[in-house]
Amino acid sequence: MTANTSPAHDRVYHPERLLNVNNFVVAFLTAIVTLIGICSTNFIALKASDQSAHLKERQACIKRLDDQEASLRKQVDTFLGSLGAMVSYSESPDFSFAGAAQRYESVVKSGYSVMAFAPEDLAKQTMKLTVAVTKATSAGGSRDDADERLRAFQSEMRKWPTLYFQQMATFDKKRNNCPSN
Repeated sequence: MTANTSPAHDRVYHPERLLNVNNFVVAFLTAIVTLIGICSTNFIALKASDQSAHLKERQACIKRLDDQEASLRKQVDTFLGSLGAMVSYSESPDFSFAGAAQRYESVVKSGYSVMAFAPEDLAKQTMKLTVAVTKATSAGGSRDDADERLRAFQSEMRKWPTLYFQQMATFDKKRNNCPSN
């Protein structure tokens, strides 16, 4: 047998072989740790992206409701301003039928604008109030008829604010129900 192939030679301690095994173990462990790091980084990035998407969805929901509320409030502001101008004009010392007709037209126009932006219940009540304004300001009939038309207008006017404030509360409820994490 040659010196390199003897069984005794295989049992001899060879530090270079041990060094190769240690290098393999270190390289393997390093690869495992790196793989764990990559996977955890990807998981964290995915989770952050998911949370970001939920946050954007919530913000979009809230903005949509804020915009709807702002549009409705703007229309209501115009409507109530026109209504107030019409009611107060009837007591004006400079009252004229032309001036009253102009204010009446403004109330009807702004009432229809409110209906375009309002949810169904408020739109219906706005329609009833606008019709009551039309009837209350129409000429003709007896004094009793005029008084009845005025009472009908006042009755519809008393109902309107309740529905309006209910709608404002509904906007708040809907905002609270926007999706969250």
